[in-house]
Amino acid sequence: MSQTVDILGRLVARQAGVVAARIAESVAAVEVQIGDRVAAGDVLVRLADDRLEDERRLQAAAAAAAEAAVARDRANLAKARQTLARIEQLRGST
Repeated sequence: MSQTVDILGRLVARQAGVVAARIAESVAAVEVQIGDRVAAGDVLVRLADDRLEDERRLQAAAAAAAEAAVARDRANLAKARQTLARIEQLRGST
């Protein structure tokens, strides 16, 4: 014979741990549910990457602008050297 009894209560985990993110960002998705077993290194949540992606694009644009400025300055330097060589050539021909 079996008997069932209704009991009101709460289950508490034997072990608890601290969960922390390396960066402050909003949560995009929760990968585990209450009661799931997890191990060290398991992904619990996925953080939103909108802000990080925007920052990456901004830095890529800044790098491209810096590369363009370097190319422009190299062209200006080549032009200045060419002008100097022409002036020195004209000065030597008189």
